[in-house]
Amino acid sequence: MKVLSIICMVVGIPLSIVGLLVFALSLGNPRGEATLGLVMALAPWGLAYIFWKMAGTKGREAFDQLIKPNLKPDLTDWFDASGIAMDIKARKIAVASKNACKIYDFDDIRGFRSSFQSGGQVQAFGNVGVNANMQMAAANMGTALKNYSQSGLFVRVRDVDHPEWQIQGIDAKHAARWMEIFEQYVNEGRQAEQR
Repeated sequence: MKVLSIICMVVGIPLSIVGLLVFALSLGNPRGEATLGLVMALAPWGLAYIFWKMAGTKGREAFDQLIKPNLKPDLTDWFDASGIAMDIKARKIAVASKNACKIYDFDDIRGFRSSFQSGGQVQAFGNVGVNANMQMAAANMGTALKNYSQSGLFVRVRDVDHPEWQIQGIDAKHAARWMEIFEQYVNEGRQAEQR
């Protein structure tokens, strides 16, 4: 859903400019072009907002239903249809990504990492025209979506059906926090048990 929101935002910029121009040029015209211009200018932003809000709740109910009877989480976070929760006393973690969620013992965690992709943007200099600007916006949108889909916190687990979980939509600050949580409670906990 956040991908659809991003698409609406990227498309919304040039469409809003055209809509505002139509609105400004047709003020006072009785045929209603001013209303059409205003709708063109605002519609992509309204859709972007709706998709953004929907993305934040997708899968959350299933994640909460999984956690409630099975864990007493000390730590929990939810990001863009991805969630993570940890019950330190029970030594269990719950993860959710897109349309799946599952609970694992700390011993089933094989590793964790974070990765944030960026770059690959196309820029124009000089007077290149509307068509070139639209092509660059489409190329940049594709790059941004690819970067977004390859970024996040990744948790590798002992599970043949779902060996790696991606917590998508997490920012670098929260990812660093969860990396430290994993280090303290999973890795250092294993070392303490071996002593």
